[in-house]
Amino acid sequence: QYAQEISWSAIVRRTIIAYPILFLIVYMMKSEMANRFQTPRQLFCLAVAIASGCYMIYAGNTYDYFAVMKQAPPLGTLWIWSVIEMKLGYGLVSIAVDVGFLLWNGYTVF
Repeated sequence: QYAQEISWSAIVRRTIIAYPILFLIVYMMKSEMANRFQTPRQLFCLAVAIASGCYMIYAGNTYDYFAVMKQAPPLGTLWIWSVIEMKLGYGLVSIAVDVGFLLWNGYTVF
């Protein structure tokens, strides 16, 4: 970040790898079939939200700064996206589980 050169080849490579995966996930969640099976869709988003949220809390409290800076943006994106895709009840459950994980393990937010 500071005093480092931008490695455009690494950025392009990661984008080429991530774009098809993200496209498929978003397309699959917005397809007609996904809309027919709302409960499995909501449960999938709930599992993704809980897993990514708990891991981001764990990583932020365990790993060093550079490791967190590399992992936080994709995890945060996945976490927020899955919460937005859920209905309110499922979203509140996922946030409650993540806050419970935070408190249970004695982690801090800052």
